[in-house]
Amino acid sequence: MKPHDFDYHWTLAHHIDWQGVGLHSGQRGRLSLLPHHQPGFFLKSQGQYFPLNPDAVSQTRYCTSLQLGTVTVQTVEHLLAALMGLGISAAQLELDGPEIPILDGSALLFAQAIQAAGIQPLPQERTFFRPEPGQWESKNTSLHWEPADQLEIEYGIDYTGPPALAQNYRFVWSPEAFMSDIAGARTFVYLNEVAQLQAAGLAQGGSRDNALVIENHVPAADWRWPDEPVRHKILDLIGDLALSGAFPLARIKAYRTGHEAHVTMVKSWHGNWHGKTSSGR
Repeated sequence: MKPHDFDYHWTLAHHIDWQGVGLHSGQRGRLSLLPHHQPGFFLKSQGQYFPLNPDAVSQTRYCTSLQLGTVTVQTVEHLLAALMGLGISAAQLELDGPEIPILDGSALLFAQAIQAAGIQPLPQERTFFRPEPGQWESKNTSLHWEPADQLEIEYGIDYTGPPALAQNYRFVWSPEAFMSDIAGARTFVYLNEVAQLQAAGLAQGGSRDNALVIENHVPAADWRWPDEPVRHKILDLIGDLALSGAFPLARIKAYRTGHEAHVTMVKSWHGNWHGKTSSGR
């Protein structure tokens, strides 16, 4: 099921529960996702509701983490990608643990459960916005954006490896395209980076069950698409866009970027939207 009228906000019809290990913490946690009567995504903790927005981002190294009151929540991007990818714009999170479960390393299991739970409209009109043109560049990475009539993402990666990996993908948002082309793309890592990450306290819950491990030849037989890594980078970007508080009508071109660049872009938009519209766009 998907929203049939994007001029209004949509939330879940029923609550959903997941349990699983966190990718970086290695700790098991329980996540509940519930309907919410106000637009936006909120964490309920100790009787308070904390909005998920770019100002709450506490770190962007290999994941997007939020500081919400006294609670730190790691790796929010895959869950948020599932919500935004399906057109959901209001939900409440409850988390027992330090990190959103990684599940299979993609957004697919989140998205499938959201579809199964069903959705319902809210009376509030959805906010769309067209950002002013802008860019972010650092060393050999770049991010450019401009206003558009829909959400379009062009993404390129070029890693020397070994093995070398160069991929490009263009995505035009719709719930159908998200489910068929992006939701199932898994997080990835080069095999020769794993020991270094784990020594730094990261990827403690990582395994071949929840990540693509790149080694020897690409693409490997177990990849869901020959260009699965670049599709996952788009998934991560969508998850970070979900923190913006409104739906961006933008054309985004990204090259080798990560969460730091994404969050910097979203912070430049947050609360300062150009061409903000409700219904009619």
